[in-house]
Amino acid sequence: MTDWAALLDEIEDGLESSPPVFLDDLPPDPGPVPPALVPRAARALQRMVDLQAVLEGQQAEIADQLSALSAARAARSRQRDGAKPVPHFLDHRA
Repeated sequence: MTDWAALLDEIEDGLESSPPVFLDDLPPDPGPVPPALVPRAARALQRMVDLQAVLEGQQAEIADQLSALSAARAARSRQRDGAKPVPHFLDHRA
């Protein structure tokens, strides 16, 4: 049987660390959350969802920056070769 209080302690400690640390070795089937711990587990789950959204936003920003950097390097390389610059646009609608 899983000690849910201890498991939630570990999850919350990981979420509070900087950078956040996720547990790799969770019990395969921890069983039901005891009713007294459901609100705490729900808060931890919401924090995980919020953190996931932040990380996905940061990942998208990094992808945009890498794409722009790649385009800038390609344009600089073409300018060195005497070719006319080609405009590059990032489509953020997708």
